[in-house]
Amino acid sequence: MSLSISNVIADKLAAVSSVGIRNKIQDEMQPFLELENFDGLAAETLFKNLKLSLSIAQHNPHVRLACEAFVAHYMETNPSQAAAAQKALDLSFANASSTNGKNLKKNIVKPTPISGFMEFMPEVQLHFDGLLADLRKLYSSHGFVPIDTPVVERLEVLAAKGGDVDKEIYAINRARATDDDNSDTSVALRYDLTVPLARYVAQHFNNITFPFKRFHIGSCFRGERPQDGRYRQFIQADIDIINPDSVSLSFDADIPLIVNAALQLIGIKNYVFRISNRKILSGYLEGLHIEDVQTATRILDKIDKIGRDGVIAALDEELGLSTAKAEKVVKIASISCSDLSFVDQVLALGVTNTMLETGLKELKYVMERLQNSAQGSGKFMADLSITRGFDYYTGTVYEVKWNDHPQLGSIAAGGRYEDLAGSYIRKSLPGVGMSVGLSRIYGKLVQTGEVIISRKSPTDVLIVWENNIDEKSLHVIGEKLRAKNINTEVYFKAEKIQKQLAYANKKAIRYVVFPSLNEVKDLETEQQYAFDLETFTVAD
Repeated sequence: MSLSISNVIADKLAAVSSVGIRNKIQDEMQPFLELENFDGLAAETLFKNLKLSLSIAQHNPHVRLACEAFVAHYMETNPSQAAAAQKALDLSFANASSTNGKNLKKNIVKPTPISGFMEFMPEVQLHFDGLLADLRKLYSSHGFVPIDTPVVERLEVLAAKGGDVDKEIYAINRARATDDDNSDTSVALRYDLTVPLARYVAQHFNNITFPFKRFHIGSCFRGERPQDGRYRQFIQADIDIINPDSVSLSFDADIPLIVNAALQLIGIKNYVFRISNRKILSGYLEGLHIEDVQTATRILDKIDKIGRDGVIAALDEELGLSTAKAEKVVKIASISCSDLSFVDQVLALGVTNTMLETGLKELKYVMERLQNSAQGSGKFMADLSITRGFDYYTGTVYEVKWNDHPQLGSIAAGGRYEDLAGSYIRKSLPGVGMSVGLSRIYGKLVQTGEVIISRKSPTDVLIVWENNIDEKSLHVIGEKLRAKNINTEVYFKAEKIQKQLAYANKKAIRYVVFPSLNEVKDLETEQQYAFDLETFTVAD
């Protein structure tokens, strides 16, 4: 290929604003840009690569121009293959070349969903939306106020949480951003609702009533491999309590009671609510004279995944602990009970430490509160293997496992933190809270057929459209019914009654109003009676 041809193509591709798309197309066309001429190059080979280029950005006019410029020069250089080239163009691109005046044909894109994202049929979504409304009502009944925050935050805000979160963050960049446009380079999708809360409290500190009891139900995004119970986009339902300087320990018992009620409302039963206190483990490790408490805690948090022997090996490899000392570390993680006997079990290990004693006292208070509640019947367990992975947890920690589906991991979790917002404001803002993994739970309920659908649509009443009835009067009836908070549809055209009734049955609409007869039919009971607009009501 001559240099002029390369320059023509390069000029056209330069107009493609997205660097990523431009680079992908150049990769496909590079073998041809390096050719001195077209001799021996079959049209089919050429257009196979051009098809790949066009598929990368089908609706980008600059890509079309670049590809067509390539084709035009090929046909000029190889007149003997012009007919074959034109045929390949028509077949490969599924549209006509702009040089021959033919209309573009519509490309059909296969509607394939992206893995790691959930979507439901309307009747399931209706049920899910009702569940969200019930959760909001539950949280509000305990004095929590709703907030919502943008799904995007600055990267520096998200990274302030610590841990390995940077491995899961979805950064945002506009598809057609130019090379010199870096306005969105520091923006990313939120991966939980706790970090946005910390930023929110710091930003609105002077206008918030403390203790700040907030709930937040919203979507989060994580760049992890999709698998059972793990989604790239998922909905969490969080409750947190934040207060300057100190947060009452009573809230540490309130939080699990509220979340337990939420789990029962969602409809799961066979689960266990495991609770511990980070001060117990930290004090215990300090009492064993282990210097790197944070690393030891992180390793111990993996005991469910790698087992007792795996933890012992990791403590030896990363911290150089002797087998005897590592085994003593693991002993505390084996303590689990539904009563208060964990206190004596920990003391029996023979380690003394002030922080350890404080943690035992706090956990004992929380467990006593839970046992004395109406919800306490065996759901709550003190489990000292619970640490939670993030570094900012400093006191009570919670983790809920669903016994019917242990492979899902935690379905709700959280704990107490002393200074989560300290990265954003020069004030001490401790808090305590939990997050419920709604998508993880509900997705499994849908998958296993445990969601009981009571309504296929929100419509209560269908008003049939009859030939002898004025259309305006139908809509007047509809408006008056809606004014009474009765969800009402007016059928969309005059049609056979049987067809309109079939429509109502498909959508499970219970009541059908016949204006010409001034009657209403209950499709559930098959009863038909006089319709009085003023007194008409629908059954719950």
